[in-house]
Amino acid sequence: MAQWLTPVAAGVVVAPLFKPVFLHFIGRPDPDAAGIFGVVIRLALVVISLFAIDTYGALIRSESRHVLAILPVDPGEVAIEELADVARARSWVPLVAAILLLPIGLDGQWLAWAGAVGVMLGAGATGIAVSGAVHLLAISAAEDPRFAGLLDLVRGSNPREQAAFLWAPGLALALAGVPVVLATEGVRRMALGQPSAAVALLLPLVAAGIAMWRVPGLARRGWFRASAVLADIDARYALVEASEEATAAYLDWMPRFLPTDVARYALKDLRHGWRARRTWISGMWGVGVLAAMASWSADPDAPGRGLAIGILGVWLTASVGVLLERDEPAFLRVWFPPDRVKRGLARSVVLASWLQPAVLVPVVAVSVRHGFAAGGQALALGELAVCGAVVTAVACTRLKDRGVLVYGPVAAVAGSALAVLATGGGL
Repeated sequence: MAQWLTPVAAGVVVAPLFKPVFLHFIGRPDPDAAGIFGVVIRLALVVISLFAIDTYGALIRSESRHVLAILPVDPGEVAIEELADVARARSWVPLVAAILLLPIGLDGQWLAWAGAVGVMLGAGATGIAVSGAVHLLAISAAEDPRFAGLLDLVRGSNPREQAAFLWAPGLALALAGVPVVLATEGVRRMALGQPSAAVALLLPLVAAGIAMWRVPGLARRGWFRASAVLADIDARYALVEASEEATAAYLDWMPRFLPTDVARYALKDLRHGWRARRTWISGMWGVGVLAAMASWSADPDAPGRGLAIGILGVWLTASVGVLLERDEPAFLRVWFPPDRVKRGLARSVVLASWLQPAVLVPVVAVSVRHGFAAGGQALALGELAVCGAVVTAVACTRLKDRGVLVYGPVAAVAGSALAVLATGGGL
């Protein structure tokens, strides 16, 4: 219940701050249907992507697979239950999206807001069902010789079978995105006073129903085979992995510039974080690129909007510092002396280093596009966000399991306030 209430409470707190950053068109004399379409479709695609990634973990890499795969279970029922677990665990996502979009209704566009809520529910349903079907299809595609050439083309340095799973979320986003885009177009028409366009909101639900209808059959055909495919992928990775690569981590060169006692804790956090939260850490480069793209415009407000994206990414990813304390193996706490000062200093340096791409990449774009003065302002505010997020995260590690519950609301308020400052503070 606490895991469900925390994001909802954060959504309630953030909603008034969300408006000036992403709903700046609210309050104009004429309804901005295009603005409503833009913010709803982007939020819906984020919802689909989130569910697509969760579905991969549930169907393909679930911990229950190690137990169920050796039992005479019905894979169709297992797949349905795993997808239902994803829906229950992420049931707060459409609700938080609805809260964030509430200013649309408060501006008098209640019909458009109701349609936007319908799109969020449809995006969640479609994201789960379509990505579930696509990931189950990926099991067969991984072993199908007809797809060997295509997988070799896109696999990079990964094993061929892994390429099928790597590209499955993107395919799911493309397939689920079509009915969601059409439904969002219905919301745009509803904002223009055409209530009959609400029928378009049924399209994502229809797509989800069709995909869910296919899930049991696809699971019975390939769910058991996934264990063998995963074993082959893991064996190939182990075969090509050198001994030094097993202990390599992102930024593992950094501790050499720190005092010896601090460097020991920093290297521990770098390796532990890279193994446990690699997606979050490497995702900061994606946030930085997204922020740079938003900043690369002649619009004088573009630097602020881009920096706002980076600031929100900083406060979100800094939660990794709190999670590291919660899921750190017990033996590490025994092996390393309990020096809170050096431990906190090392974690602060590591967190600040992980967060830099979300600030530095858009700062470069702002400096090139709008001049070094604007770039300097963006750098100052971005580093202020990094310092605030790092200090808050390290302070919350003292609370152990309760640290996430405290960090979430504080990060939501502070991050949104700095994002508002970036968009309206003179950048």
